[in-house]
Amino acid sequence: MPVAFGELSAEKIRALPVDQSVVFYPVGPLEDHGPHLPVDLDAREAEHICQSLARHLETELPRWIGIVMPPMNIGVDTNTNVLAMPVRAHVLRDALVDGCRDLGKYGFRRFVCVSGHWGPRQLTAIEEASKLISNRLNSRFQLVSASSALVPLSEVLRSPLWPDATEHGGARDTSVALYLKAPVDPKYKNLPNIARPSSRMTRLLQRMRKKVSGYWGSPAEATAERGKMEIQRQIGVLWPRLKSLYDLNEKPRSKFRTWYSILPPNWGFFKAWILIIGFFTFMSLWIWLSYPA
Repeated sequence: MPVAFGELSAEKIRALPVDQSVVFYPVGPLEDHGPHLPVDLDAREAEHICQSLARHLETELPRWIGIVMPPMNIGVDTNTNVLAMPVRAHVLRDALVDGCRDLGKYGFRRFVCVSGHWGPRQLTAIEEASKLISNRLNSRFQLVSASSALVPLSEVLRSPLWPDATEHGGARDTSVALYLKAPVDPKYKNLPNIARPSSRMTRLLQRMRKKVSGYWGSPAEATAERGKMEIQRQIGVLWPRLKSLYDLNEKPRSKFRTWYSILPPNWGFFKAWILIIGFFTFMSLWIWLSYPA
């Protein structure tokens, strides 16, 4: 059985076989998913996937132990801005880096982060944490951005800089909530199908004006079986890749990276770099124009 880190005493944590342990971090933003779903649905989904991956780890690789951390309700990207609690990118990145560093003091070396939200800046922040951990702490440390493996290149090309989900709080999300036995209001069966605006520019303007509703899609079409299939699909993609890391001792390389992370606007301190570059450019021009001919 996977170990729930939050339920252990300090003595039991120190007794764990750290060399054969993998620590799973579930993360997800708090945001509106419509009048029928909880705001922490993304973190609930991530936690369930972490638990499932940990069970696969212990079943198929018996010498390993899966440890699931308490969910982190932290999200950089959100699909709606009517009711959402996003954080700055470095908050998520630093929370993962600090958490892995602190656990590293007790000998833990392998970490996996599963995000219930696959937004460009969300996954980029996790991938940045992965790089910092391996480069600054120690090459033996390994943080894997598992959810990055779920995003195809076609999705990156479709919306490279901000989340643009085809549905949110609709049939897919409601199905997952039913399967997870999350608190779902029975009114979902009577909610109307809300179409997503067809124009990307319209959707962008709605986000800027804070008029993106909590859900779009068709919640009434949701079934627990559909939610089960969606969760199993994700695990079917993630587990073989993770197994190769811990069974064959392969390196993550490009298995757990997205093209989101090569785009500067998705970087955590992109705005700060723009301000710094703009400041030095202005000062250089001012000095040059002020210098007597």
